[in-house]
Amino acid sequence: MSGSGLVGEIIAVTSRLLELMEREVEFLRTGRIGALTPLQADKLQLVGAYEMQLERLRSEPSLYSGVAPVLREELETAMKNLDRAVDRNLKALQAAREVNRRMMDAIVRATAEQAPGRGYARTGAAAGAAAPAGRQAVSITLDQRL
Repeated sequence: MSGSGLVGEIIAVTSRLLELMEREVEFLRTGRIGALTPLQADKLQLVGAYEMQLERLRSEPSLYSGVAPVLREELETAMKNLDRAVDRNLKALQAAREVNRRMMDAIVRATAEQAPGRGYARTGAAAGAAAPAGRQAVSITLDQRL
């Protein structure tokens, strides 16, 4: 394969990877975490292809030297765009992780704040001393505030 052909393939893979990462960021921002799972296989495949093609280009510098300047610029732009997309993706992942951590902290606090003996037992009677130790139900409510 010629250097121009290889660079063209790298640009195409980079473009597909950028699109995928933008979808990931959108899913993270909108809280659709479950939608990320189907993207992971494609992402791994694209990253693998990207790394393999870059390694080939690095291992054969003569391929790159024959590439037209316009195509070189396009590759450099694509790689810079990918770097920015990786940064956005990382920030979105960190934000999603922080939201999950805060939600779990809120659940733990709400559970700890519940006074023992409040609520109802399985029989419908008021819970209290008659409830088996360690088996009291805790009622919590979640809302959108975090």
